[in-house]
Amino acid sequence: MNLLQNILSIRKEKLSLLIQTCNYILLTDYLPLTPKAMAYSVTNSKGQTYYLHGKMVTLRGGRKQQIYYFAREEKGKDELEAMPDGYKVVENKRTGLPMLKKDA
Repeated sequence: MNLLQNILSIRKEKLSLLIQTCNYILLTDYLPLTPKAMAYSVTNSKGQTYYLHGKMVTLRGGRKQQIYYFAREEKGKDELEAMPDGYKVVENKRTGLPMLKKDA
């Protein structure tokens, strides 16, 4: 009789865990998705859209420096939502590539 009770209690625990898992899956299917922040974008004279990115890099001497770059696609983790203070966007006349330049 003791063995039968152990088997039943194990089955109840597994069933309870299964029900909790199913409820979690059902709830997460209906949770609203958080809106993704948009990266700062620039459209050049040729009509191409570029997105601003930035990241901290370590130079050979060990010094850390913030760099900024434009890419045609949003790359995910390096996107910037706004242009950094003290900079302006300029465009290369020959290639149309946007660049950040420090304000004078």
